[in-house]
Amino acid sequence: MQLAKLILVGVILAAVIIPLPGHSAAQPASSTPRTPAPPMEMVKGNGDMKIKLNFQDAPLQTVLEYLSETAGLTIVSDTPIVDGRMTVISRRPIALEEAVSLINSMLKEKNLTTILTGKVLKIVTLDTAKQESVPVFSGRNPEAIVAGDDIVTYVIPVTYVTARALRENLEGLIPEYASLEANEDGNALIITDTTANIKRLMKIVAALDTHMATASEIRVFRLVNADATSAASTINTMFQQNQTSSRSRGSTGGRSGGSIFDMMRSRMGGGPGGFGGRGGMGGPGGRGGR
Repeated sequence: MQLAKLILVGVILAAVIIPLPGHSAAQPASSTPRTPAPPMEMVKGNGDMKIKLNFQDAPLQTVLEYLSETAGLTIVSDTPIVDGRMTVISRRPIALEEAVSLINSMLKEKNLTTILTGKVLKIVTLDTAKQESVPVFSGRNPEAIVAGDDIVTYVIPVTYVTARALRENLEGLIPEYASLEANEDGNALIITDTTANIKRLMKIVAALDTHMATASEIRVFRLVNADATSAASTINTMFQQNQTSSRSRGSTGGRSGGSIFDMMRSRMGGGPGGFGGRGGMGGPGGRGGR
């Protein structure tokens, strides 16, 4: 009897544990496990190869290794790669240059940057980047620059002000790792810095250069009874004398020979009354009087 009870209990347990045919145990709604997105993926579109990035708190060394393997770059570093982690996510496929720019934004916090030359990506410190073969551009339109953390060299021509004066004004606006030089022969500034800071400096240069352009005025006077060369020489001499008398007046506290108009009347042969020496142009003794 006890044996029969044991057999009956075993049959019941077997029925509970072993599922019937056509039935399965409770499973998650989706039996297919989700494959995580790769950290870096190459995407081909319109004949150009682009990259998707998906690095979340990844070691810097890992990011560079994936970049080398996926994009076919050779990584060269003159300085030890510091330990650090970075998060770079770009769901939209971007060009290789854009991917490098994103990485440069992360590297800048470590005082590092990269220089992409062909298929070679060189890692250097910000302090030595200005001595490397960075890209060189020329122009003065700040809207043509995409602000970022890539190190480049820009030649900015100047029209109305001197490059030397601008250099003195802008020296306090550049970081220690950047360089700012003035080419006096070509009247141009040569700046090596991040594209973001160059864009800012170029806006300042454009504003100062435009201000001087609006402050300058050119007029043309047609001479009838005088030679243009002689007149120009006379005017230059009068301005030089006026500047000398102004300096003398400032140093002695006295009064000099008057304004530039008084000097012109004196050189034309007139006295206090005007060009004729007797009276004003419209008064007695002048051209307008009798």
